[in-house]
Amino acid sequence: MIIRIGSTGDPAGVELVEADVFDRLHVEAEEGATRAQIDDALRRARAGSFDYGVAQPVIDSGWIRHHAHDDTAWTTSFEAMLAFAQSRGWYSAEGGTIQAHVESRPSAAVSADEFRAAFRGYPAGVAVITADDGTGPVGLTATSVISVSAQPPLVVFSVSQDSSSSPTLTAASSVVVHLLGSRDLWAAKLCATSGIDRFADTSLWSRLPTGEPYFPTTTRWLRADVVSTSVAGTSTIVIAHVVETGSSCDGEQDSEAAPLVYYNRTWHALSGHSELEVRAG
Repeated sequence: MIIRIGSTGDPAGVELVEADVFDRLHVEAEEGATRAQIDDALRRARAGSFDYGVAQPVIDSGWIRHHAHDDTAWTTSFEAMLAFAQSRGWYSAEGGTIQAHVESRPSAAVSADEFRAAFRGYPAGVAVITADDGTGPVGLTATSVISVSAQPPLVVFSVSQDSSSSPTLTAASSVVVHLLGSRDLWAAKLCATSGIDRFADTSLWSRLPTGEPYFPTTTRWLRADVVSTSVAGTSTIVIAHVVETGSSCDGEQDSEAAPLVYYNRTWHALSGHSELEVRAG
C-alpha cells in the first residue's frame, strides 16, 4: 500500500492508494519534496510523522484502517502484515505505528508553458463572473465555465489564486455568471483588464434584488448559489447551483446573437459561416 502525498484535488493532501497490496508500505511524494514537507503533510492529515528519531516516517495503523476497507478478508491480511512488520521491528503494537519507506515520483513532465500552449488552440466560450462578499463588487473574465448537471442545474468554474478577484469570488455565497455574446466584448475586456476599477462606471452595472452585482445589458446571465469550493493546483474550483436566469434579449434576438469565443489569445465571434456540414463517412 502507498501513502500518497499530493493529489489532483489537493497538492498537499494525503491519500491511501493500493490498500489491498500488503507486501509493501511506502510514502510517495513528488521528487524534491523535503522531509519537513512530508512530515507536515502527514501530521496535518493525522496519518503519521517522522517521530521517534527514525529516518523513516511512521504511519498510524488506525489511519490506514479508517481509509481502507472494512471487511474480514482485508482485516485478516492487514493483521498478518502487521505481525510480519512487528517481527522485523517495523511495527510498534504499543504505539500502533508502522515504519514506511519514502519513495519519490517524478515531477510533472509538462511545464506550465507547454500546458498553456496546448490549450491555446482549444476554443472556449467566454463568461464574466461577478460577486460581492460584502467588501465590494468584483468581476472576472473566465473561459472555464461549464455546465455539469441540469437536474439540479449546476455550473463549475475555476478562479486563479493570482487573480485580485479570487478572495471575494471564493468567499461569496452567490455569484452571477454572464454568458457572453459577441456584442458583450466590452464586458469581457473590462473584467480581463488588471489595475482598474471595473465598477467605476455605474451606468454599466446594477444589483439584482438579492444584492449581487451584474451587467444587465449582457446577452445572458445566471444567478447561482455557491455549493462548494476546493483547491486544485493554483486555482480554486467553484461549484454553483443556478437559481435564476435572465437575458437582455427577446427570443428572436437571443437566437441571432453571435457567441463570443476565446481562441489563440484573442476574441472571435461565431457565425453561420462557421457551421460545418456533417457528412456520413
